[in-house]
Amino acid sequence: MMNSAQCSERIKSLAKVAIAILRRNAAGFIINPPGGGRARVYDVQHNEMRLSLRRTIDDPEHTTQIEIRFDGDRVLFAEWTDDGFVKRSYTPGQWEGMLRRYERIPALARRQ
Repeated sequence: MMNSAQCSERIKSLAKVAIAILRRNAAGFIINPPGGGRARVYDVQHNEMRLSLRRTIDDPEHTTQIEIRFDGDRVLFAEWTDDGFVKRSYTPGQWEGMLRRYERIPALARRQ
């Protein structure tokens, strides 16, 4: 069983891998959410894995959210500001190894 600090470190590590994949493979676009403001969104889907990153543009706290879905289930969600995590949810499983392998797949390792 992981303690809170270990869980936070695991989430940070997995989020870093996911963000690297998103930056290389997703063209970001801007949305105007119903609550106001603007957000830059990145999405990638490969096989059963879906990665999403959302960063607020007009928010002075610079809120960022990442969500990873595996076979339709949310396995990782994290929301953070410059001060640290605001929300987080993590379900360990085989998807972690798959995410790390996806980082090395030539099609996902660099932008085509």
